[in-house]
Amino acid sequence: MIFLQAFFLIALLVNPILYLFVYNYSKNVFFVVSAIAAVCYTASWIQNIAILKKQTYTTSFSYLPNRIWVRFCITLCLLILCSTFMLWSLSRLEAMAYTGYIFCAILSVQLVYKLTATIFSIAFKDGYILLFQDYIKRIHASEIKHIIMRHNAYYIVYQNTSLYISTSYTKKPESLKAALQEWIKLNNLILKTDYLRGKKNISVVC
Repeated sequence: MIFLQAFFLIALLVNPILYLFVYNYSKNVFFVVSAIAAVCYTASWIQNIAILKKQTYTTSFSYLPNRIWVRFCITLCLLILCSTFMLWSLSRLEAMAYTGYIFCAILSVQLVYKLTATIFSIAFKDGYILLFQDYIKRIHASEIKHIIMRHNAYYIVYQNTSLYISTSYTKKPESLKAALQEWIKLNNLILKTDYLRGKKNISVVC
């Protein structure tokens, strides 16, 4: 399925190039190939995501940070703006414009699927924190130095960097908080409770 997804993506990108440089390549053929490639790419992407989620997660919690919306809106606006400029060129570059609009539709379908299927989520399994956003981040308990809790947020410090987890980004904040604290306890990690923005720091071992 991954190879099929890559094949249809390449077909979607190569199609407008053929239309640009092969002058007997008709507009009707361009639209038909683009439609088929877009539908097949989206279907294979959904299948891959569904398989990956099924293999990766046991019990998970929805987790939707604001940066997901910001990134989606910026990407969509840039695609629409660039595509519109190319469409106004009144040349064969219109093929690139239509391809840009197709990618806007694909991104929208992907976002809707991720929201309805609770793809944006966080889970705790086999000593790992699994964060599924536009990527998958796996952090094992052995990599973690300590965890700082401040209000409803957790800063997981590992390998000279940190992961920010806020219970306000989930529909079940209390359940996520309980699951995270239980995971911390099971893996014998250090939880630092930080009050008043660092003026008072109390470290406890869970």
